[in-house]
Amino acid sequence: MIWNACTFLKHTYKTDELGNKIPDGVEDILDSYCRAKPWTLEEIQLYGELTKVQNQYIVPLVETSITDADLFELGNRVYEIVSVQKLAPRYSVVTVKAYRVGGDG
Repeated sequence: MIWNACTFLKHTYKTDELGNKIPDGVEDILDSYCRAKPWTLEEIQLYGELTKVQNQYIVPLVETSITDADLFELGNRVYEIVSVQKLAPRYSVVTVKAYRVGGDG
């Protein structure tokens, strides 16, 4: 199995004089490692086109809550998180949009 370093990120905001949220960047929530999880035949039949525009990664379950994360960084590329599914007691499955939000490359 090939495990790659990954980082979970969260958007940060500041508030202006009127109380509006203004994007202020991102902060690291957790540095971990992950591996790609291929879609199963049943998932492809059930979800269809979603399997072409979303990827899944397996991450070891940690004490830090990754459900607050908005972004997933893997190999200097940042992806938007769609969902986090906990498969207790050992792993979580993170589903991300297949296109890059930012990063090099």
